[in-house]
Amino acid sequence: MSQNQLNMGNKQTAQDSDIDLNGLDLPETVLIHILSFLDGKDLLMKYSVVSKTWKRLIDSQTLWRTKCERDGFYAEGLLPFPPDDFKNYYFKNPYNRNLVKNPCALEEFKHWKFRNGGDGFRVEDTPVGSHPLEKFTEVKGPYKCWATSYGWCKMHQVIDLIAEGCSPLVLDEVRPEIQVSEWYAARFDCKVVYSLRVKLLDEKSKVLKKWSFSDHKPAGKDWFKAEHIFTSYPGGVRFIKFKHQGKDEQFWAGHYGSKFTMATVRFNLKQRSASQPSCSTGDSPCSSSSSDSD
Repeated sequence: MSQNQLNMGNKQTAQDSDIDLNGLDLPETVLIHILSFLDGKDLLMKYSVVSKTWKRLIDSQTLWRTKCERDGFYAEGLLPFPPDDFKNYYFKNPYNRNLVKNPCALEEFKHWKFRNGGDGFRVEDTPVGSHPLEKFTEVKGPYKCWATSYGWCKMHQVIDLIAEGCSPLVLDEVRPEIQVSEWYAARFDCKVVYSLRVKLLDEKSKVLKKWSFSDHKPAGKDWFKAEHIFTSYPGGVRFIKFKHQGKDEQFWAGHYGSKFTMATVRFNLKQRSASQPSCSTGDSPCSSSSSDSD
């Protein structure tokens, strides 16, 4: 059966999918090129039922490798070890996204393990007593923030890199830079302390490298960014533990302690880890000093 006949037999499906290639007898290489521009979920849910040929092509590694290359998820020069399954790799996209789940408190405390001090954590829809975060950085999409109290309020999350789609070969041989960061602020009426600790762990949770940051802020409305880039770390990293905590320093009942949001852990595949120096520091309100604690 020709491609034209298959498309004609599925005319309604093609119309529902907003694509009409009826009357075109396209080579498969051209069809793969066209399909690679479409949304990944739509390919599986809508276009794979157009015909047997379309389903075969949509299930092929060729199509998903093309999509990964087109969307910037994969390039041989940056990732010398190709994924075993390009379709799975496309949807997990481990090296081009924030690996922290619920980084902006939109799901309150989901995915985080936390311990309350004082009157505990509070999720604020907009920062109370502080400037909007948009005044200091570009914010893509909605966000909330966690506000702390007069006792240490602590939260942590452990990221399973293999479960997120990372390859052991990439983690051990390429060792791409790992960028970690978070925005934090005080209130206009209370001095605070904020702390961030990040550990790179092996499969047995042994610490391979770590970094910690702490800052005491006077009363004020500005936001600041704690950030660091892990470089030259040893092979064997399988987990990343991200822990942040805060409190006020005037022991006031309520939620006058430091607040934080936009927790971030992501890879940087632009350079290999061993070739880059340590993260530089800055003095602006939007950056904070960092140091390795080996």
